[in-house]
Amino acid sequence: MHVEKLIFLGGPSCSGKSTFMKKILEKEEPVISKKLEIGDPSLWMYTTTTRGQPALMYRVLFHYDILINKFYREKHLESYEKDESLNILDKSREITFVTFWAKPETLIKRIKQRNKNIIPELIKDYFRTLPLHYNNFMTNRRVLRFYTNPKELDLIYKKWFEFCDKYKAKAYWIIDTTTDSPNLIPLSDWLENSLLETS
Repeated sequence: MHVEKLIFLGGPSCSGKSTFMKKILEKEEPVISKKLEIGDPSLWMYTTTTRGQPALMYRVLFHYDILINKFYREKHLESYEKDESLNILDKSREITFVTFWAKPETLIKRIKQRNKNIIPELIKDYFRTLPLHYNNFMTNRRVLRFYTNPKELDLIYKKWFEFCDKYKAKAYWIIDTTTDSPNLIPLSDWLENSLLETS
């Protein structure tokens, strides 16, 4: 596999990755698209996996949950280095990291709403969807408890930034999605002004 241009979208559950991508694909974020040099979004491949992908890809938007190894996989991985899906970074000529962040209280509100949305699906087709939706519901409950401890979330971000720093990326960005108007900020500037415990 070889990727010419990779924009890597990383962040925890409910930090706004999917919503942001939808806006990008529908050309609703022209300012951010210009900063990220996306141009025509129809020329980009949007994916969450490296499996079954072509050997050569020119422009890839890769969606990644930085909590995936903690909550969403049967086998817990101790570090990002052991996650095979991140091998795409080693196969990319040009990398731009975009990390999503929102205030913990915002994440808590969003994940509570996500679980509320699961309940109608359970009722609609109880026997067919019960295993899937029940698992999602319980996983969201665990993530919700995790979000009530901001220091633990800070530690995840710290590990993520340390991992990203190992790559010679073209740019490192933060998108603050706390409000409905996401703000794209250089990572170095954000770290200087954030309350994130990176020491």
